[in-house]
Amino acid sequence: NNEDNNDNNNNNNNSNSNDISNNITVEELPLEDLALQSNHILALNDLNDVLIWSGSNVSSKDFDIYREYLTHYIANINQNYSYHFPHPHYMSFNEHASMSRWLLCRLFPSHKDEPEDFFNNFPQLRQLTNEDLQNLISKFHNTDDLSYTQYFNSLVNR
Repeated sequence: NNEDNNDNNNNNNNSNSNDISNNITVEELPLEDLALQSNHILALNDLNDVLIWSGSNVSSKDFDIYREYLTHYIANINQNYSYHFPHPHYMSFNEHASMSRWLLCRLFPSHKDEPEDFFNNFPQLRQLTNEDLQNLISKFHNTDDLSYTQYFNSLVNR
């Protein structure tokens, strides 16, 4: 899930959750590293861990209320799994923090795909300028891991 914040600090911390929920967009995103954009707050809930990642543009205290809202949003979802034991461990961290590897290792390295592939898998990237897209791709280290598209193509081409 993704919380995209375009408010530029228009809300104060005294707002109630109904006011906040009117200014938040929660959407599903592919489990790909290209979702780690600096103006997003992302959450990954795998029922064992709930990871909340804040991009560098939304990591200040001004955005704590959005992270709190997202935490409560996920907690409400997890109530459907109250029988699940152990209960999920919540972790919150910012872009460039060493803890962000907890999230990064759970995402496909789609930055290695061809542009037409990641645009097909992740249409939200079409909204970025070429410069922003190149900056996003350059954030990631080159690894031996295959992206989902590379892995799928290796199976099909056998």
